Amino acid sequence: MDSIFEKLLVEHCAPALCGLKAANLFRVTGMDGATVCGMIDCWNKKLNPCGISLRIVKQCGTDSFLIYVWRRKWLSHLLNGEKTRAFLRTQGYRVDCDANEMIRQLTIRLVQSENFPHEIGVFLGYPLTDVLGFIRNSGKNYTCAGYWKSYSGNAERARKGFEAYMNCFRTCMDAYRHGVGVMQMVAVA
Repeated sequence: MDSIFEKLLVEHCAPALCGLKAANLFRVTGMDGATVCGMIDCWNKKLNPCGISLRIVKQCGTDSFLIYVWRRKWLSHLLNGEKTRAFLRTQGYRVDCDANEMIRQLTIRLVQSENFPHEIGVFLGYPLTDVLGFIRNSGKNYTCAGYWKSYSGNAERARKGFEAYMNCFRTCMDAYRHGVGVMQMVAVA
């Protein structure tokens, strides 16, 4: 089971692990809650010293869990931005708190909703202008799309970000297939 979890971690969270992105999400299926919690505890012991944390943010049925992986300093910096706090306040968040509390609030919103709340883009490190553009345009009229939909008008910059993420995923998965472990991939930032 641990090797399945580790493969999913690399497969879906390589940019966060390697320091290219503030956070990623992935889904674990076919495991009970106690097993998933045990794996998260184990990985938190390994990754916390590197500034990375994992947490279940939603249980999606009896054996499916959505796992959030984030770089603590980077996410705290993003969530402390004045414009980001103002936006999250409009979405019903209490913003006079730390990142852990804001993630807890996101978790509640994820559990209460069938769909992803649009502000999740902020928690994944996507540009606020693109999160706001997605909401204003109902997911349409974007300048380019890849790992997120870009509305910033700087399509080339977004494409370079998409390419960097894709290269990171490919490189890390190739390394993993050749025996490189997660801890060897982690960039300490």
